Amino acid sequence: VEDQDHYPVAGVDIIFENKTSFGKLETPSPAKTDEYGQAKVYFRVDTLTNKTSRIEAKNEGLAGWPVTIFASSTSGPARRMVKEISSDNQEGWIGGATPNPLVVYITDQYANPVGGKLVKFDVIQGDAKVQGGTSATAPSNSLGIVSVPVTLGNQTGIIKIQATTSDPPLEGSPLLFTLTAKTADNTLTISK
Repeated sequence: VEDQDHYPVAGVDIIFENKTSFGKLETPSPAKTDEYGQAKVYFRVDTLTNKTSRIEAKNEGLAGWPVTIFASSTSGPARRMVKEISSDNQEGWIGGATPNPLVVYITDQYANPVGGKLVKFDVIQGDAKVQGGTSATAPSNSLGIVSVPVTLGNQTGIIKIQATTSDPPLEGSPLLFTLTAKTADNTLTISK
């Protein structure tokens, strides 16, 4: 707040109001201006990403008020890695792809998606390829999803693929996927 000569004015009450249902004012309102003419409050943004809060600062006796302030929430740092249930315990034919790719989700502490986190997939048991090799690394996309295709080898049996993160390791890492490679039963039965 400034006077007509543009000097800061201390001791003026400014009322802050959150005009949305997202986030929370942590400081009681009204707040008084300091020696620099500034009134300060603390606002906690929503824990869900992509939420924008609208805060109004006002004093009915001052010209040019209210002032509108916007605060947006974004994902925090990667914290957890979670396995997509449908990508575990799959069965497929030898030499073919699994019905679904292996999928993991990377999230922050509030389960918001986090992009750009690298996940390494390693075949640790059995005969299979992940993105064409026995090991593959892929980043999470903007939805926090990492998805890699699996091609089963020419041997039947149990296949185990481990997904890991590092720098730092996330909660849930490593994750283990178990797959089964089987052969088609081409036996033809004729009855008379």
